[in-house]
Amino acid sequence: MVDIPQVITEIVAASAQHVPLVVGVAGLSNAGKTTLCQLLTSELAGRVLHLRCDDFSVHSYRQRSLRAEDPRDWCAWDDVQAVLQVLRVSHRAAYDRGWNRETGELNVHLDLRLPDHPNPVVLCDGSYLLHSPVRDMFDRLLFVDTPVEIALERGRTRAVRNGRPGSADYSERLTRAVPYFEEFACVAHWTWRAAAP
Repeated sequence: MVDIPQVITEIVAASAQHVPLVVGVAGLSNAGKTTLCQLLTSELAGRVLHLRCDDFSVHSYRQRSLRAEDPRDWCAWDDVQAVLQVLRVSHRAAYDRGWNRETGELNVHLDLRLPDHPNPVVLCDGSYLLHSPVRDMFDRLLFVDTPVEIALERGRTRAVRNGRPGSADYSERLTRAVPYFEEFACVAHWTWRAAAP
């Protein structure tokens, strides 16, 4: 288990060995992955590109509601890998099938650039980054360890705030995801425990 200063120290050290350093930040939905990435982006000012795996969703909102969550096909993993490979070589990449957070459709253009820093860092946040071969895309893995009860409460609050209540299926979906993390959390280089709300 690491705290934020330790995570920052580890990232800075690893970024001297990998240019850019690509860190997968994994955990349950509503675990605090994006919040952690925003905090790290602020603390490591001028050297972080925050990449959200949700932007590479295979399914629109409508399609998501019709299918069971499966880590093997939730994101367009080949597209994530292709973008990361281009970023590693040319420090800039584009993607035209980004997930639209407003409509849930796959129609957003992403223009991704590494910061102008000698040791840039890509923080790639997504739920299911710990299984093979997906985990092999990353130089380091950070698991955000949040109890399912806290993630559920955060999810309910977010759903109401975003005008999408009716989270019974969300509760079931999140509970079904727990075995994935029980199996794969051990492969993470670092584990960070999110604070209770």
